[in-house]
Amino acid sequence: MKTLKTIIAITVLSLLTFSCSNDDSGDSKTTDLNYSNGNLSTGTTSADKTVAPAGYTWSEVQAPNKLTGALAVMGSYSLADDFTVPEGEKWNITKINFYIFKTDYLEADSPVKDVRYEIYNTNPSTAGAVKVYGDFSVNKYFTSADAKMYRISVQYPDKTARKIFKITASSTDLELTAGTYWIKWQTNVINGQTLGHSHPANTIIGSVDLPAYNALQQYVNTWVVLKDGDAKVDFPFEIVGSKTKI
Repeated sequence: MKTLKTIIAITVLSLLTFSCSNDDSGDSKTTDLNYSNGNLSTGTTSADKTVAPAGYTWSEVQAPNKLTGALAVMGSYSLADDFTVPEGEKWNITKINFYIFKTDYLEADSPVKDVRYEIYNTNPSTAGAVKVYGDFSVNKYFTSADAKMYRISVQYPDKTARKIFKITASSTDLELTAGTYWIKWQTNVINGQTLGHSHPANTIIGSVDLPAYNALQQYVNTWVVLKDGDAKVDFPFEIVGSKTKI
């Protein structure tokens, strides 16, 4: 009987130890970070029933909107949009993805190999905005890929003239705690041209505007709220890394 009691006691103690070792409620927990700021693909069939080329989807501007893309070219233009790190999280960011197209550029490799960005603690067009990361003097280009989408609009009959590419920028020692931040970026094409490529705005089937849309464009020293007609816009970008519960 004593032996049985000893065995039971050891078993209970083992279960308690196992339970405690697996209770991480008091510890930080790190998981993958894959934040997306918006959507681009609208499927394989356009509003006029045209089917996309095999392996591709459309990114179709929703009528009556007409804006296929906006400029963020070095030396003249910048784009800016916001994102939020939730309460109780810390983000360790390793890469940021942007999207571009260059009209009539149909090569397999991206025309953009230069991307620069800065992150601010608030809207960068406002007085008192503080830059917390980045420098426009440093090219952060890492890699690029065919995004397998074509940007289309009712005002342009050629549906395969605007192939979209995903441009990945790197980051080093970029950690952000809870709060709303703004990312401001510029890109440039391989041969140093300042014009000829654009950044497509978010596209959702049946939607021309959302309350959270608030993207900005800067031309030299002048900021404007970007609009497509009367509709505000936002831009798709992705933030990749890890997030920790704190």
